[in-house]
Amino acid sequence: MSRIGRKIGKATKEIYLIDPKLLCVRLEDGSFLGPKICEYDDGKYRIIPQDQPLNYTKEIISLIEEKGWNVRGKYNNIENLIEAIKAAGRIREPLQAILDGDRLFLKDGHRRHLSLNLLEQRGIKIAEVPAIIDRLEKGVSLRALEYDMLSLGSDIEELSLLDRAKIIQRHLKEDRLSGKTEEQSKQEFLEHTGWKAQDYDNTLTILTLSPSTLNLIEEGCLAKTAVLRTLSKKELNHQEKEKILQTAVEAAQLAGKNKASSSLVNEIAQDYLEEKQNVIAESLKETTPNEQDITLPQPKPKKPKPNAKEVVQLFREIMNSSPATNTIEGVIVTITPQLWEKALEIHQRL
Repeated sequence: MSRIGRKIGKATKEIYLIDPKLLCVRLEDGSFLGPKICEYDDGKYRIIPQDQPLNYTKEIISLIEEKGWNVRGKYNNIENLIEAIKAAGRIREPLQAILDGDRLFLKDGHRRHLSLNLLEQRGIKIAEVPAIIDRLEKGVSLRALEYDMLSLGSDIEELSLLDRAKIIQRHLKEDRLSGKTEEQSKQEFLEHTGWKAQDYDNTLTILTLSPSTLNLIEEGCLAKTAVLRTLSKKELNHQEKEKILQTAVEAAQLAGKNKASSSLVNEIAQDYLEEKQNVIAESLKETTPNEQDITLPQPKPKKPKPNAKEVVQLFREIMNSSPATNTIEGVIVTITPQLWEKALEIHQRL
């Protein structure tokens, strides 16, 4: 293999140390942001003279977030990653890239590549980074690499649910233009990735969710299995599924957690289904209305059980609010109305 960089070892594939400036970003329409590269007489790849390295501006970052190929959502909290790379003086995990003719484009590691670029803009340059490189050679297509990324057991950083849905949607569009039916496209996907048909259908359904729910999914506020299981429930309509997911996130946040677990989402869904069935049953006792005439319940917010930290904090606040007084009956502490309300609220959650 010609020298893109200096080989430093092997994982599943060969790992090289490369100049991050050689890399570009591929967009979903097949165009590129970044330089073309060429193999020179010494066997090394360099940027061709008339091109420049990719320089991340706000406009380019926005374009990549919206239309980048295999980009994992938004470039949120990038400063934390920049500081981590700055402190270590390197990136800890190799980038993954694809060499296709005169382009070396990112397959995985877009946030790390952006961080390296922003560090250089601030005067801190990291000349070489580890990268695992695939070649698009005869018999190997970009579609095959995408199937590999989506396959069960793939070692690449896991794609978000929305990323997966967007890839499936793009495959359907490309296959439709080539004359394939949606069913043919689906079967080809299932054969190459090992997915179940239900997971395929539910993942594609994600694109029909409201922007607010999609944002919760993108921010990692919901466990992936929880989303797919909720979307698969045939007893619920589309709006009910969304409301359950949103209610679960609210409950998790009340408990001080960043993500709603599968068990929490399932518990809220089960409670809602039971109440829905009870409402319908009660309505049917009186008359035989159309389902549209029945006022269905809303998913009930879950109040998380208080943890030890909350209880200890309450006692500290009570003890610090006013001095304790020793009496014949015992020790008396005056509690403010606000603390009394807080104590009752915690007691009700026990």
